[in-house]
Amino acid sequence: MLLRMCRICGKSNVCDKSKNLFEPSNRKLLGHIQMLTGLRPHQKLLKANQETAIYICELCGTHVKTKASFERHIRKHTGERPFGCEKCEARFLTAAELRSHGLTHTGDRPYPCRYCDRRYVSYMGRLKHERLHTNERPFVCTECGKAFTNAYILKNHMLVHTGERLFRCELCDRSFQRKTHLTTHFRSNTHKLNVDKRQDALEIS
Repeated sequence: MLLRMCRICGKSNVCDKSKNLFEPSNRKLLGHIQMLTGLRPHQKLLKANQETAIYICELCGTHVKTKASFERHIRKHTGERPFGCEKCEARFLTAAELRSHGLTHTGDRPYPCRYCDRRYVSYMGRLKHERLHTNERPFVCTECGKAFTNAYILKNHMLVHTGERLFRCELCDRSFQRKTHLTTHFRSNTHKLNVDKRQDALEIS
């Protein structure tokens, strides 16, 4: 069974508040969130006129200007990836991501770096790389002012300020701020010993 995280109760598939077990169904998960919060998991549309329409996600507060952008955003909450590759099992949030992925099968890299000989399968891939040449850092931390080349690095940096530990080893009851730290933990002797203890206990029972 695939795991899905409830953003309200913080559990994957099993909810502490309701003890419900969820199949990997977007509709069931969103219904569960609505039951716990009273919020309807769809856009709240505020508009003074059609030109200033704003779609607001009631699950996280993100603001977007178009319905299409909102629908793409909601997939981040539901985990829905409706665009599947015909040549492998990869699935994606958007058609654009699928098109970029398709180039990995053809070997085509239509986006050359304007500063060196490297080439990329997507425009965004090239843009991220070129920031290494230009030292452009458009993603700025609102807490300390430190700037980064991409949003993912900024997101990881923000964990320093919030103290959140999103990556958890259930077996060892330990949490980490970064996925790489959790991966390192999985390779540690402490984790391996706990795995051996669990296996021994299962064999005895």
